[in-house]
This record gives sequence, structure tokens and C-alpha cells, in this order.
Amino acid sequence: MARNSDDTSFNDEDRVPSWHPDHSVESLINLVRTGRVEKVALVGAGVVGALTAHFVLMAAREVGREVRIVLIDDGRGGASDGSGAWHMPFANPDTRVATWARRSFVEWPEILGEAGLSGFREAMPSLFVSRLQDGVPVPDGHPGRATPIDPADFDLPFWHRGMWIDDGSVISSCTLMPRWRQALEADPSVIVVRNHVRGPADVVTLSETYGVDVVVVAAGARTRFVIGEGREGDQRFDADFGVLVHGELEALPEMFKHVVVMDEDLNHELTYSIPHLRCGHVWFGGVCNEILDEEADMEDILAANRDIAVAPDFARDHLLAVHDRIRERMPMLAPALPADPLAPGSYWFGLRPRASKVIAEWQLVGSLPMLVIGGMGGSGFTIGPAVVSDALRLPLPEGHQIHPGNTRTED
Repeated sequence: MARNSDDTSFNDEDRVPSWHPDHSVESLINLVRTGRVEKVALVGAGVVGALTAHFVLMAAREVGREVRIVLIDDGRGGASDGSGAWHMPFANPDTRVATWARRSFVEWPEILGEAGLSGFREAMPSLFVSRLQDGVPVPDGHPGRATPIDPADFDLPFWHRGMWIDDGSVISSCTLMPRWRQALEADPSVIVVRNHVRGPADVVTLSETYGVDVVVVAAGARTRFVIGEGREGDQRFDADFGVLVHGELEALPEMFKHVVVMDEDLNHELTYSIPHLRCGHVWFGGVCNEILDEEADMEDILAANRDIAVAPDFARDHLLAVHDRIRERMPMLAPALPADPLAPGSYWFGLRPRASKVIAEWQLVGSLPMLVIGGMGGSGFTIGPAVVSDALRLPLPEGHQIHPGNTRTED
């Protein structure tokens, strides 16, 4: 499969909204605006897929053109549905993340407003806490101002130091994502295809069946297998396993209903509390330093969200460990914890799509141009708007040909 990994347009740190692109660049967004691309296959319906669909549809409608999106999704949901969706650029090593985070923080209100979903994003400050002797780790690109505090003043005596971030936001993703998909699927310009894409051959078959001009893959952790050949797939992508414990929002002390608490002392053992006001719950979580690269293991994790009996031992162990960490480190929040974290509805297992850096590139699948967007490492809600905007402005590489008017056997 031919690949073009030139992502130099990502170095542009100015906010250039995708619907006001440089018309001299032969990018996907410009091809849509000029009518050279009339039908786009989109594999994936998480937050990155939803953003892609939104930007493409908006670009066409602003110039009075029609574009069709063939939304290919297996209907099972994914990491975005259970994400903490706290706007904070952590857990991603890409040096461009701080810039993307700042741009995305500004862009989210407009995007959600255009989609009719403004009520799902809440302004919320953050409290970073630490036992480290050399200070409190606070990521570059965070919103607001950082001010040192004493955690004991917040009834958090487990930690010795703290940093108050006076601005930020949380999106109630568990409620937002089903609503956003429902709105997209009801859009007359969107054709919904329920299909579990297992590899490039499936992408080619579906593209031919629906007569598309271009493919966009935004399939989260499964991007590895959607675009990669063979059992191992594209080894640049893997899945970072994470655990969320579902708590009752009303059981929290009033202040902690309106602030995120994060302990980032160990990158492989994050501990946090993220309120979802629109959902009526709080997510207690942790990163567990479990990296998955086998498709069968990823499928087991997805299945375990419906039935804990099929969960791998490591998943149950990490779930119980996160539950215990919250009790130990945040005892004043413990009343919100479920009595049995293994009970249905008490937990969420997520697979953060990880890569050494965020990947946005053109490839060829068969003879069809395919734009791949992925590897955000669980930061899709924090950096997704800026990354997708930039990806849609990536120039089509030399030799990649658009052939509008393919035989379209399905509408």
C-alpha cells in the first residue's frame, strides 16, 4: 500500500479553520468545495470521525455544493463513548499537542453550536496534585492560569503539592457521542453502512460498492488493522488500555462536582476524577500501562464492556486497582464509588489509539486516495478539532488521482 507521510502542513500554528482553506492547495476540503469530490467513505464514528463528517459537510454547504458521506461503522461504539473528555493535553508525547490543544479549546464551542450540541460542554477548572518533591507536573498547552495551592485546603491530604488551573472544560462524551452519531445518521447527505471493516480489502470492496471518490479512516485503535495488511496490521498504531469507574455525581461533595482532580505522578498510573454534568455521573480513572497490539485482545476488551465475565484477568485487576486507589487517595470522594466495581454499568474499558506521534497522511488503497487520521493517544477531545482541520488541508500527493463520477451502484 503506497504511503505518503509528509505532514509539514501540521507545522502551521495559526488557527486556519478548515472551512476557510488556502484554495491553492489540492486538499480534501478544497476538493469538496470545488466539487471534484462528491462522495467520501468515512470509516469510524468516534469523535475524530464525527469531526471529519462535520467539517466536510460544512465546507460543502457553505459554497452550496452537495457531498455525500458513506459512514461505515459497526455500531458498537468505542473509546469516545466512555472518554473522560477533559480538555487537557496529557498522555500524548507529540510535540505539536500543546498548539493543537490551544486551537481546539477555542474551536469547540463553534463546532458544537453548529451541530446543535452546545449543552454538552461545561466550563470546569482543574486541580493537579502531586507527592513529587520537584514540583507538580502540568502539561504545556493547558487552558487558563496555573497557581500553586496546598492540597490539604481541598481535603486532599494524600498529596503534598498542588496546582490550580482556573480555566478548562469537560464534554459529557457518554451522552454527546450517541446524540452526535444519531444526528449524523439522520442527515440526508449521510449513507450509513453497518460493517466491521477488517482490513484494506474490505475498504476497497465497500468503496467500489458505494462508488466513492476518497476514503477517510478515523477508526481509533482499530486503525492498525483497517489500513494494515496481515495479522499484525500497521505496527505504528497500538492501543493503550484504560479503566474508568462509574460514580454517582450527586454523592460527591459539592465542590468536586465542578472540578477535575488529577494525580500525574506516574505516567503509567494516572488517578483522576472527572465530573460529567450532562450525564449525571463522575468518571474515576486511571491509565494502566497495558499496551495491546493483537486484534483478538482488543475485541476481548470491547466485549468485556458488555460482560465482565469475558474480560482478561489484567483488565479486572486494573479495574479493582483503580477503585482501591480512589479510596486511598481521595477518601472524601469514595461515597460516589460503586459498591461493586465489577457490576454491569459500574466501569468502562477504553482503548486509547496510540502512536509515537499523531498520524495524518495520504495513502493509496487500491487506486483510491485514502486519508488516515489517528494516533491521538486518548486526546481526541483535546486536540481533535485542530488535528482534523489540519488533516483535511493536507495536500493530495503527486500521483494520487481523484476520479469523480465513479460508477455508483448504491445510494
